[in-house]
Amino acid sequence: MNKLSMYKTILGYMEGNIKWPIYAPMPGQLVTQALIHCSQCRVMISGNMGPRNDAWCVPCTDEGIKATAKEKVVARKKAAAEKIAAKKKIELEAAAKKKADAEAENRRI
Repeated sequence: MNKLSMYKTILGYMEGNIKWPIYAPMPGQLVTQALIHCSQCRVMISGNMGPRNDAWCVPCTDEGIKATAKEKVVARKKAAAEKIAAKKKIELEAAAKKKADAEAENRRI
């Protein structure tokens, strides 16, 4: 992190694999007079430096990160439940086969 980025205000983030911050312009910096809207909630992020179709406001970014983390937890729990169900099914099939083999052996006698 460079020294300038420590003093800049983060207005939002650009979408992608990595959320790149959108910083407020520095005093005296030349910028376009085009709006930046959040691509999720459509709130205005900035009245200049636009247009950017892939921008996210800070609250939507935080919610997106939480939602992604929650989805990962749900997916892990679902995978664990499927694994347990598959193991249980194999155990039930083995028990049924063992019972069938025992019954077949009793018929022979």
